[in-house]
Amino acid sequence: MKKTLIGLAIASVLTANAHAETMSFEASTTLIMTRMAELAELAKDPSNVVIEGDKKYLSYRGKKLRINYDGNVKFDLFDFDSEFDTVFEFIPTEWEKYWYDGGFDIYPMGFFTAEKCTFGMYPAARGSKDNQGNYIWNVPKQVFSTRASVQI
Repeated sequence: MKKTLIGLAIASVLTANAHAETMSFEASTTLIMTRMAELAELAKDPSNVVIEGDKKYLSYRGKKLRINYDGNVKFDLFDFDSEFDTVFEFIPTEWEKYWYDGGFDIYPMGFFTAEKCTFGMYPAARGSKDNQGNYIWNVPKQVFSTRASVQI
């Protein structure tokens, strides 16, 4: 009987922790979307923008975040961790995060459980222009989540 009670106690704690992780993940994805919208709004104000050559940067909390052609932030490969932590200070440090083509993937439960709980955001991108001045390819901003319901 004692083994059964101990087993039930452990199962209830594990279930509660799994549910808390789900809520934390869902809340975080909402905060990420909100923060990205805030950054896009800040980027519309010329007083927040630094222009270097043909590139635009948003001055934000001591960082220069590159602004994509559609007005959204694009993360730099070489300063990704610092930029990500500055923008998304609310993301738990134990969550794994990876840069991907100016965007990112988040794995709250570790990379090897990626199919269970992930969030990703990739900025809009486009190729070079052809002879008529049209872009060869164009991809809008992409957002995906395997656990939370996220709307762009």
